[in-house]
Parts: sequence; structure tokens; C-alpha cells
Amino acid sequence: MREYIDVFAWNYEDMPGLDPQVSMHRLNINSDVKSVKQQQRWLHPKIMEAIQSEVKKLIDYGFIREEQYPDWVANIVPVTKKNGKIWVCIDFCDLNEACPKDEFPLQITDVMIGNTCGFEWMSFMDEFSRYNQIKMYSDDEKHTSFRTRLGCIVIVNKRNNQRV
Repeated sequence: MREYIDVFAWNYEDMPGLDPQVSMHRLNINSDVKSVKQQQRWLHPKIMEAIQSEVKKLIDYGFIREEQYPDWVANIVPVTKKNGKIWVCIDFCDLNEACPKDEFPLQITDVMIGNTCGFEWMSFMDEFSRYNQIKMYSDDEKHTSFRTRLGCIVIVNKRNNQRV
């Protein structure tokens, strides 16, 4: 890892993301389901400050943006990491309920490891910033809105327009 330290993402600036032609996330929302705007939840002021700081960073790096007229609105669910920092998660349970279940099974770890035998390299995309590496399909951005002190924010991941 030390020898190839420059190929890893250690902060948001280091993440060019995936080319949208390779992967882009689209939502398959059932048209019969009415959109849901969750009631705002109360959070401790110290947690709100940490959330606001992270949200501002994500806006500055182009992963999220403000949305004036969202049709779905979710709440932030703050999760405290082992190091004491706040991990900003979003409660998309209502949106998930409106989408049909994906019956594509995840691969078994033993099979994945067996499939990599004989190869010199294996990589994992999802370690530094999780889902911020896959662009949201533009027509679905408005469905990913969540509440912050800065207003309603949606996931866009515009940095992913760069090529890897």
C-alpha cells in the first residue's frame, strides 16, 4: 500500500469517480406510489453542526446540491464513527419501499476470492466515500432529497463526469 499510496483516495479531491458510461445509478420507482416527505427530526445542536460541516464539504466537492422543489424528502440519520466523527446517512426507507426489490443475489465471498486467483491485481471501489463514486441519473436526482439547515439537498455526484 505504501508503494502505491498515490492511487488511493484519501479525501474528496482524490476521487474522480466512475465514468457515467460505465456505471450510473437509476431509480425504478413504482408510479402508483405517492411520494413521501418525511417530517423533520430534531437533532442535538452539536450533531447538527457536524452534519452542516460535512454537507458543506459535499456541496463544495459537487457530490450534492440544493433542490428547490423536491418530490421526495428524507431525513439525515447521523451515525457516530469509532473516531467520534459523524457519518451522514440518509433515511431512504420510504423511497426504497417505492422501488421493486432487486432479485440479483450478491456473490458469495469465497466465490469472489476464488475468481480472483491467478490475477495480480484486485481492487475495491467502495472504501473511501462509499456511494459518492457513482453518479445519480439526472432525472432521479430530485427523488434523493434530504433535509438540512441549508435547505433540501439532492445527490448528484457531478464530479463523476471526469474519466478514471
